[in-house]
Amino acid sequence: MEKPEITFELAEETFARGDFMRCEGICERLIGNGDGGAPAHLLKGRTLLRFEGRAANALAAFQHAAGADPASAEARAGMLMALLRLGQIDEAEKLLPESGADEARFAAVIEAARGAAPAEMAEAEGWLLLGQTMNALRRFDAAETALGRALAAGADAAAVGLAMTRTMGGLGRIDDILEACRRIRDACFQARPNPRRYYLGEIMMLCRSLDQVRLDHPLTLAILGGALVEQTATDEEGRGVLNRVHRLAADLPDLFLGAGCATLRGGKIDEAADFLARAAAGMADFREPGEMARLVETMDGGQPIDAGRLAETEPAAVLALGEGLGAGGRYHEAMALLQAAASRTPDIPETHLALASYLSILGRSDKALEASMAACRLAPDEASAFLETASGLMALGRFGEAWDVYDYRLDLWRRDSAIRRFPMPQWQGEALDGRTLMVWREEGIGDELRFASILPDLRGNQQGRIIVECGTRLRSLFERSFADIEFRDEDLDNTDFPGIDFHLPLMSLPRLYRRGLEDFGTGPFIVAHPGRVEKWRERLNALGPQPKVGVGWRSLNRSWRKRPLLTRLADWDPVLARDDLVIVNLQCEDYAEEVAAAEERLGRAIHIVEDVDIKNDMEEAVALMAALDAVIGARCWVPTTAGAVGTKAFCVTPKPNPFMADQDYDPWSPSTDIFYREFDEDWTGVVAAVNDALSAYLAGAGEAADAAAGTGSAT
Repeated sequence: MEKPEITFELAEETFARGDFMRCEGICERLIGNGDGGAPAHLLKGRTLLRFEGRAANALAAFQHAAGADPASAEARAGMLMALLRLGQIDEAEKLLPESGADEARFAAVIEAARGAAPAEMAEAEGWLLLGQTMNALRRFDAAETALGRALAAGADAAAVGLAMTRTMGGLGRIDDILEACRRIRDACFQARPNPRRYYLGEIMMLCRSLDQVRLDHPLTLAILGGALVEQTATDEEGRGVLNRVHRLAADLPDLFLGAGCATLRGGKIDEAADFLARAAAGMADFREPGEMARLVETMDGGQPIDAGRLAETEPAAVLALGEGLGAGGRYHEAMALLQAAASRTPDIPETHLALASYLSILGRSDKALEASMAACRLAPDEASAFLETASGLMALGRFGEAWDVYDYRLDLWRRDSAIRRFPMPQWQGEALDGRTLMVWREEGIGDELRFASILPDLRGNQQGRIIVECGTRLRSLFERSFADIEFRDEDLDNTDFPGIDFHLPLMSLPRLYRRGLEDFGTGPFIVAHPGRVEKWRERLNALGPQPKVGVGWRSLNRSWRKRPLLTRLADWDPVLARDDLVIVNLQCEDYAEEVAAAEERLGRAIHIVEDVDIKNDMEEAVALMAALDAVIGARCWVPTTAGAVGTKAFCVTPKPNPFMADQDYDPWSPSTDIFYREFDEDWTGVVAAVNDALSAYLAGAGEAADAAAGTGSAT
């Protein structure tokens, strides 16, 4: 795909939308690329002034702008405002005669800072600036008065609240800091998603600090937990904090608000409605609890939602409602809500991105790609938008375009791998010529195995030292399978890399070596330990003469977004019930209850390997899979691992499966056949197709074995 152009016009549009965090990033890109000149520095300065505590950075931006354009009254006005925010009154006053249209406001603030009674100011912004200036001068009583006047005059309540937290901190009024945090959250309920994220981040930082002052203070923790659960990266932490609050003060309204948001995100809409109603009852003068309670109540009861009506509410609320519907399995309704919201307010990138996710889940790959690309155009610095776009491109088989933007994943919090920083440059595919490259692992074990299939290509055309930092579980396997590459255990604490000239994340290798389907390998790439495989064959043969088939039916990732990918063991009954097969469990967690139920239901044994930890002992897991006649499973690490060692595997998955590119086989391990189901179908037809294909494969394998045995006998 062609990456959207970063332009000054885009930065201005973003600023006008109130998306200040994103605007700052765009200005930084413009300045770093040598584009934008004085206007980019000016806009960056104006943006930074919208944050609390960034006045020094804003001053530097305005000084850059003034250096490029000494006649700029806007640059001087920006410098003056930043100096006031820093409490540097003398320096600010020197700029007063040249400060343009805002001179009267600035003069009034300076006069008040000199000790005079503040003049009446018609503008709310003037009172806000005075309050911020008084904070910088540590004249907190005066700051409190000015900020109160700013709020009464209609200033941005969230910005005033954030300034007020500094005031209350200076006055030592901790309870009032917490009240300001509550007011900030309520005020930014109306904000767009990214500004709301900023304010919630500030609330988190304040509450974490207050938690060090007053340990186990229920209201502090309730406000902190409520902010944490809104962010994907901190959601689990937030739930833990809210559970602490429940043990300390189970009837706190702010706890109910946080619990309502958390349960909504988890798709438990009826529980969310109850929590939010209780929050609204205890927080009658706050808007968010009552509004969210009303909205969630309209989603409850199993009736189809009125997407158009819900889309009329605030953007952040729309996204929360959409996520709740999705987590509850109501994907069509979530899609309808987000489509209505995107049509109503088309300039919110987060809405398009969430819509893309649901369209993808529903198998509408073309439309999903359109939505994610709309998010990219609106927010060309948004890594998650490009990552969603990369997945959409892969699903359509456009691998080359996908890999070109796939590195955006490195800017995101990820579930299974840490964000890392290196002192050496990332390798771009140039000849090593005797230099050293270190490749480092990413994500879960399935992805680490899958992408390791590219290592022979890397080794084959490079004259240099190649080191791969891998998961400890896989090291011995990789050392056997890729004998001409050096492997090390992953070390996230290491910051010293002597002798390393380049680094490369493992999942960036496809950009260089897998541009199209024709570039993928043709066979197994992991070599199991021969002795272990032979022992497993002996052990499996003791179970009977029938073919031995392993089954793994769900991923270990319990995210609701993975839910459509998962099967239940009961979905596989047509295969499990066959008396011409021996079924071996390959699920490594939480399998006992389902296996016991299946055995009772079918009257047949499912063999459990109890003396081997197949999750952590990958040598044994791989040897076991190599000894099996076939493997069946859902979209998880089991079919991936079986395919890596060349065991015939049959994998069921809904469309789309990005890494499969809509093929009926796994391009990464062609011995794995892929069986798709449409979103609205159950697994019955797909499992039946697997059952037929498995029978055909085993029959063919048996005939081949008989032929081989006959040939050997004749010889």
